[in-house]
Amino acid sequence: MSEIASLAEQKTSRKELITALRDILRNLKPTGGLLNLPLYSWRSLFTTNYDDLIEQCYGRRSIPLATYSTNFDFGNNADPSATKLFKLHGTIDKDVCDGHKSY
Repeated sequence: MSEIASLAEQKTSRKELITALRDILRNLKPTGGLLNLPLYSWRSLFTTNYDDLIEQCYGRRSIPLATYSTNFDFGNNADPSATKLFKLHGTIDKDVCDGHKSY
């Protein structure tokens, strides 16, 4: 995936690549077992996914979730009782082409 994305970015621009990926991911909805994640008392979750499916699951049940996708997210005053979601490869919602600091 990263190699294909790199080729697409070289052919166009990072902004166009991220816009295209956001269009693809925009209508994704959680299904099946993923919807059950908020039913358990996880202290933290780790994912390499760029999408926001886990965030949607927690939002549907109004269960607090603190999402960390960059080092800069640690300064936020998150609810201490919230499950912590660590997005190891970042998130589609924050990209350097939008001015976010991803590293």
